[in-house]
Amino acid sequence: MPFLFLNHACCALLILALSIQAATEIHVSPEGNDSAPGTLQQPLRTLTAAQDKVRASNSAMSDDIIVFLHAGANGGYYHLDSTLHFDERDGGTNGHTVTYRNFNDSIPVLSGGFRVDNWEKVSGTSYQQWKAHVDRTTKIRALTVNYIPGIRAQGPQIMGGEEWGTYNDGSEGFYVYSGATIWGKKSGPINIEFSNPGDVEVYKWGSWVTDQLCVDNLVESGTRAKIKMQNPAWRINLFKSFGHKFSIKYNKQSQQWDTLTTQYLLENAYEFLDMPNEFYFDRSTKTLYYIPREGVDMNNAVVIVPRVEVLMNVHGSSPDKKVENLAFRGIAFHDDNYLLPKIGDSRGYSTVQGVNAFMRPVQGPDWKDDDITYWLGHLQIQAAIHVMFAQNITIEQCRFEYLGGSAIALMNDVHNTLINGNIFRFAGGNAVTIGHDEHGDLTETYPQELYPCPAENDFWIPCSHITVSNNITRNVSWQFTHAPVIQSYFTHDCKFLHNDLGPCGYDAFSIGWGWGKMDKSQVQRNNEASFNKITGAVQYHGDGGSFYTLGDQRGLICDGNFFSDTWGENELINERRWMSERKSLFLNSGGKTMTKGYYPDASSENITYRNTVFELDGPTVGTWFDLSSSNVKVENAWWADDGKGVQACEKNGAQCSGTLQSYPYGQRPPEAQAIVDKAGLEPAYEELIEALDWTPGRPGPVAVNRRKPGTDLMGLRKYHARIIGAGRPVLALHIPYTQRVVVLLYSANGRCLGEVFQGKLTHGLHRIDLTDGCIQHRGVFSLLEIRLECGRLVLPGLVTLQ
Repeated sequence: MPFLFLNHACCALLILALSIQAATEIHVSPEGNDSAPGTLQQPLRTLTAAQDKVRASNSAMSDDIIVFLHAGANGGYYHLDSTLHFDERDGGTNGHTVTYRNFNDSIPVLSGGFRVDNWEKVSGTSYQQWKAHVDRTTKIRALTVNYIPGIRAQGPQIMGGEEWGTYNDGSEGFYVYSGATIWGKKSGPINIEFSNPGDVEVYKWGSWVTDQLCVDNLVESGTRAKIKMQNPAWRINLFKSFGHKFSIKYNKQSQQWDTLTTQYLLENAYEFLDMPNEFYFDRSTKTLYYIPREGVDMNNAVVIVPRVEVLMNVHGSSPDKKVENLAFRGIAFHDDNYLLPKIGDSRGYSTVQGVNAFMRPVQGPDWKDDDITYWLGHLQIQAAIHVMFAQNITIEQCRFEYLGGSAIALMNDVHNTLINGNIFRFAGGNAVTIGHDEHGDLTETYPQELYPCPAENDFWIPCSHITVSNNITRNVSWQFTHAPVIQSYFTHDCKFLHNDLGPCGYDAFSIGWGWGKMDKSQVQRNNEASFNKITGAVQYHGDGGSFYTLGDQRGLICDGNFFSDTWGENELINERRWMSERKSLFLNSGGKTMTKGYYPDASSENITYRNTVFELDGPTVGTWFDLSSSNVKVENAWWADDGKGVQACEKNGAQCSGTLQSYPYGQRPPEAQAIVDKAGLEPAYEELIEALDWTPGRPGPVAVNRRKPGTDLMGLRKYHARIIGAGRPVLALHIPYTQRVVVLLYSANGRCLGEVFQGKLTHGLHRIDLTDGCIQHRGVFSLLEIRLECGRLVLPGLVTLQ
């Protein structure tokens, strides 16, 4: 810790000049030039040019490197033509960090999309359609209009048909009838004449799954249509071993295929375009159609269409060549283009559970038998940022919005990583995924044809020492409603602290994995999920919980979490208009009721639930603890209901201790109130709630700027200055970017006397007069402590001013 001495001479004004100096500052602006030197006055234009400059200077770093992204005049957009790739050449060395971050209060936007203009009204349509030319040949599965996600044109929810056109490795499709049955009710006529049947997708919903599959072609036959599906994705769904497949089964006795009974939805056809906020892209004519929401002027609307599938990869080459010491702060990540996984010549997503999907079937002589478990290679929902073979990575104070898939995936061999203070909003997939289900049994060599490692050197290494803290999520997993907001597979020594997780379709947290032999995996251990606020989980599915676990947790601690079913307007959306009705039908038809609280499923063991408050209502009142496993402890729990929570704990054999108490809504006991007050975002991050509705082009409080006096902020570095003699102390600081600065006084024996300054300082030189704060402690204090977000202090010399 450096000590800097300040001598007080009588009648003199002394300045202690402390310079926070980065060894390299690289500036980038959308109006820059990649031939420029990359200074504040002459910035670069692209991140790849900045990346080249970093690589030229980071081999033997003596201080941090900061790449500043300026917003510029175009709303701060950096439009990506392809995925950004960071590898072991891009991180910090010698213990120093390379940081890509916003400049001052601006919010740069890394967008995988492009703006669509020149809209014109379509005449002669029953609805107010508009159209625009888009020069592309791939599907458009997502877009935003004035920063609200659009909806793929949807047909009615239907059920019925029969399998047809089988061949030796699976079914080709099924019939659709005009007037098909929906939960015992006849639907209206179904338009089965599609101008572009190859664009149509089939969406299927189940207790804990959503499957999305693509149509190959359609053949009409009277009042029904033969829908031929894309293979092998359709075959994988039809014969997946787990997770609510399409209900067509081979009858070995009759040697025939049974009737299709699954409920499903057809979508993405021009013929379905009949509701505000729906869109359809006709690839044959390169025409995008849209029906505006009320109040949207298409002559001035900001319409963004995604084109880049993954925004950023942070991939080392191997366990011995990791990406290290790399940080991203204050950046918005927008508009990735998720086209569904490509499997052979088809695309489709068939859920296992959580963010996992089946990739290929394992076939044998009895592949049609119902009693055979078909282990399949698994893949995950695509993420905007994908990380593997990495350590000391920081993603902090960023925004993840308008994504077709998930936001962040730390997939393989990632350690000592911080995901802190971020906003996740309008993501089709989940917010954070850590690890992979194939990390469960590392004593076995997996056959690579079944478990392909997503790296060149087939190393499966679990992730560890990850902290996910002070993040806020709203409208996450809004397309893939089955995806847990935060999913952690086989991990160890990870912490999930002070997150505010808003309403979602299925689990808010899902920790662990494994059935059968992987229930007792030795990988999963020493994780903690504490002081989180979880609101409105399990809204569209069943057989899930706000906090769901699988397998032996080997020491999972859950302390101080608050579960609620009260949320604000517009905090929960779903792109499918019938989802709420579907949920009601599912429950009324005998589906398993939802467990809104803790749900330790499938041999979940060695868990401690401590100091929990539940305020949950709806059809599942009382099912706060669904304890289907052993070695589960419940210590101190309060809930606002009729007392069934206690019955659930006792009935299922939990080891209960401390206070187990119900109370009327609105009458929290003091002990419960203290837990609620501490759960969710820490005070320094409460500003994230106010920043939720930010739109590009406006300054925004992405950086954390709020602190309570006397509290510390994660990431602040401390520097000390000794005070000698008497006089008027003035502190001079050179600040490279907007950040919080705190100055405290200490006595000679190390006792903190209080703060004499705290404030947000922007880029530049600042002189801080500490006289008023110091005078009351004159003769007592001898040490100044300066706390800064990041950077190093360099003393160029003391300057005396007369």
